[in-house]
Amino acid sequence: LRLATLQEGQFFGEVALTSKDSRRTAEVIAATDCVLLLLSKTAFIGVMEKFPMFHQQVSVIARVRSMKGSKLFQDLSPARQRWALVRNTLSALRLQQPLTARGSGSSAVGP
Repeated sequence: LRLATLQEGQFFGEVALTSKDSRRTAEVIAATDCVLLLLSKTAFIGVMEKFPMFHQQVSVIARVRSMKGSKLFQDLSPARQRWALVRNTLSALRLQQPLTARGSGSSAVGP
């Protein structure tokens, strides 16, 4: 099952790094030669603390990707999948509001 096709500048592994149980939920197979940057969990957490907006964006992406990989989600109709994605993303953003209020918007880094 292909969940996503990533392009230059995109990332993977955030689900394991942001979840409590730290288990991988998918595997990544490169279609071509790649140059990858590896961050330890400690370094990743440091980046998340330094850049709160990046933390918010990664958390939302992790939540959406985790949801897309679930059997329950895959069994939904396309319309229900879209609805679930929007609802889940909005919910994740509401959960992150206190975090973004502490950081400065000028230092945000995007995926």
